Amino acid sequence: MRLSILWILLFISPIAFSQYEPLQSSGNIPKDFTTPSYIKYQQELENVDRSARRRTRKNQKEFFLESNYAIDDLLKSGYVLFNDPVTNYVNEVAALILKDDPQLKNELRFYVVRSASVNAFATGQGVVLVNMGLIAQLENEAQLAFILAHEISHFKEKHALEFFLTSKEIDRKNKRGFLRRRDFNTTLAKNQFSKEQESEADELGLDLFLKSKYNLDAVDGAFNVLQYSYLPFAQVPFNKSFFEDDYLLFADNYQLDSINAISTEVNDDDTESTHPSLPKRRIAASTIIGKNSNEGRKDFIISESRFKTLQKRARYELLEYHLRNYEFYDAIYNSYLLQQEFPEDLYLKKVMAKALYGMTKFINAKQFSDFEYNESELEGEFGSVVYFLNKLEKYELNALTLRYAYLLKDQFANDEVFQNMIKDICQDFINKHGRKLKDFKEGRPSKSPPPPLQKLAEDATEEEKKKYEEIQEQRKKNSRFIYFAFGDLLAQKDFNNLLTECKKEKKKQNKEEEDDSEFLNPTSSDYYSNGRFALGEKKILAINPYYLKLKKGFKAPYLIQTEKSQNNLNNTITKNADRLKLKVIMLDAKDFSKKDVEAYNDLRDIQEWFGHQMEMGDGLSMIAFNQERINAIAKKYKIDSFLWAGVVSGKVPKNMYETFGKLIFNQLSWLYGVASPKGESIIFSIVLDTKTGQAKMATFDLVEFVDHKDIINQRVYDILGQIKRK
Repeated sequence: MRLSILWILLFISPIAFSQYEPLQSSGNIPKDFTTPSYIKYQQELENVDRSARRRTRKNQKEFFLESNYAIDDLLKSGYVLFNDPVTNYVNEVAALILKDDPQLKNELRFYVVRSASVNAFATGQGVVLVNMGLIAQLENEAQLAFILAHEISHFKEKHALEFFLTSKEIDRKNKRGFLRRRDFNTTLAKNQFSKEQESEADELGLDLFLKSKYNLDAVDGAFNVLQYSYLPFAQVPFNKSFFEDDYLLFADNYQLDSINAISTEVNDDDTESTHPSLPKRRIAASTIIGKNSNEGRKDFIISESRFKTLQKRARYELLEYHLRNYEFYDAIYNSYLLQQEFPEDLYLKKVMAKALYGMTKFINAKQFSDFEYNESELEGEFGSVVYFLNKLEKYELNALTLRYAYLLKDQFANDEVFQNMIKDICQDFINKHGRKLKDFKEGRPSKSPPPPLQKLAEDATEEEKKKYEEIQEQRKKNSRFIYFAFGDLLAQKDFNNLLTECKKEKKKQNKEEEDDSEFLNPTSSDYYSNGRFALGEKKILAINPYYLKLKKGFKAPYLIQTEKSQNNLNNTITKNADRLKLKVIMLDAKDFSKKDVEAYNDLRDIQEWFGHQMEMGDGLSMIAFNQERINAIAKKYKIDSFLWAGVVSGKVPKNMYETFGKLIFNQLSWLYGVASPKGESIIFSIVLDTKTGQAKMATFDLVEFVDHKDIINQRVYDILGQIKRK
C-alpha cells in the first residue's frame, strides 16, 4: 500500500516529475534470461511429436531451435523489462484472467518490452511480451485483460508451432511444383492461415475474458486502440507559440491552417493482410458478447488509480524510446503533450531540448532524410508540429534549439551532459551558419513587418539605387523574427563568451584541416605508436563478446555452436587479460546469474549507447541520448573505455566481407576494402571513449582458418596487449 501511494504522489507532483528516471529491471533475473538457449532447446525436444512423419518431426525440431534462439536474442538485448512496476501490473491482470487455470498460469510468463509500438505477442515457449506503447494507449484495465486473453489463446493453441509447420509445408510444396503460383499467391496462402489463427484467438480469448468480471465494452475499445495505434496517445492542438517568447517569434505562415481529419473508415478487405480486418473482428466479437450480460462488470478490478499512474509512466517511457530511435518529431510532440499537464517538469523540457538537438545535428549533417515526416500524409494534430518543424530553415532550427537549451542552462547547472549539449549546438551554429550571426541583433522584434518603402524614382542615380537596395535588404532582415532569437542573450556576457569560444574553435578546426577519421591516422593519433595502438589502459569494461559461426556460403549461423563458442571466447579474453595483468570487467548477458540485475541494467544502457556511436555516419557526431547514465556507469566501475570484440568464422566471400565490415565499422572506412579476404575468420575489436564516444582503437584481422583456437587466442592476446601497452 505504501508503495502504491508513493507512485501516485510521483505522478501528481510536477516537482517529482523532474526527477523522473526511466524504468529499470529489479529483483532476481528470471530463468528465461539466464538459461542458455541450447539447454532450452534440448528441453523442448521432449515436445516433438514422435508419432508424426519424419519431415514433420524435423520441422518441429527446427522450430524449437530457431524460436528459442530468436526469443533469447530479444531477452538478452535489454529491451525486455522484469520486476518493474508496469510488468508487475501486467502479471497481476494476467493472473486474474488465469485464476481458473493454474496449470496454464504456471506455463506462462509475462514481460513488458521497451518499445513504442502498440502491440503484444505470445511465443511458443510461454513468454508473452507486451510493448510499452500498448500500455500508453490503452484506456483501462479491462482492455489490457482482453488483449492478454487473446495472446494466452495463441499460446494455448500452439499457434506459433502450427503456423511454422504450415509455412514450411507450403514452401516445400511450392518448390516441388504443387503450388505453381506467383509468390504473391504463396504469401496469401500463409496469410490466410494466419487469419484463421487470429480469428480463433479472438474467439477463445473472448471465452477466457467472459469468465472474468471485466466490462465487455472493453473489447470494442481494444479494437479502437488497435485501429488508431498509428496516432499519438492524445490529440492536442499544437501552436507555434509554444516555442515563442518576447524575442523569438515566427511568421504566421509557420502555423498550419488546418489538419488532416482522422479517418474513421477501415478497409474491410483483408486479402493482403496477415490479420482479419478489424470490422470482421468486431462483428465476430459482438456476436459472442451480445449473448452475455454486462451487469456488474467493471473497467478496473485491481486499481484504477494504479492503472492511470502506470499509463502515465508508460507515456514518459516512450520519450526515451523515440530519442533512442531518432524519432525526433514523436519525442517533441509527446513531450509537448505531457507538458500541457506538467508545464514545469524539467525532465520533459530536457527531452524536448534533446529532441531539438538531435534533429538539428542530423539536419546540419544532411542525414535526416530517413527520419523525415511529410505533414500532408499525417492525420490529426501531430501534423501541425511536423509542419512547423519542416517549415524552419536550417539556421532557424539551429537558433531555436540553441535558445531553448540555453534558457535552461541554469536549471541544469550541475548537469555536465546538458552543458556540453549547449556548447555542441552552439558550435554547430557557428560552423554551419556562422555567417548568419551578423544578422542577429539585440532587442525585441516588431509584431509586424515594416511597411514597404516608397517606389524608387525612375531617374534615381546609381548611388541612390544602391542605397535603396541596402535599405530594402536591411528592412527584409528586420522583418524576419528569427533574427531576434538572441535579442536578450546578446546583451549577456556569458552568451557572448560562448559564441567567442565557438568561433575560436572553428578557426582552430579550419587551421588543422582535420579528417573525420583523424583518430585512426597513425601520424596524428594520440593512441597510435610504432604502427600499433598503445592505449595505456589499466582497466577496461568489455561488453558481450561476439562470436558467429556461419554455414558455408554465409547462408545461416550454426546456432548451438555459436553460443558455445561465445562462452569459449569469454574465457579466452579473461585468461589473456590475467596474463597481461589488465583488469577486464566483463558484462555479458549470457553469463548473468539471477543476482546480476544491476549488471543487466548497466549492460542495457551500454549496448544502446554503443549502438548509437556505431550508427553515427560521416560528418555526424552527437551526444548520445543516455550519456548521463553512461557517465555514471563509467564512474561506478572506474573506467574510461568500453571494449567490444568478436570473431566471425566461416566461408566469407568478398561481397559478404564488405557487408559485414561496413555493418560493424560503417564510420571507419579505412578498415574495409583494404584487401581481398582469403581467410575464413574475421577477428575484430573496437574501443570507445566513454566520455566522447570516439574510437580509441579498432582492429580488423583476417585469418585463413576456421575456429582455430590457437590463432584466436593469439589475436585476443594481441588486442588486449595493445590496450594495456603504454
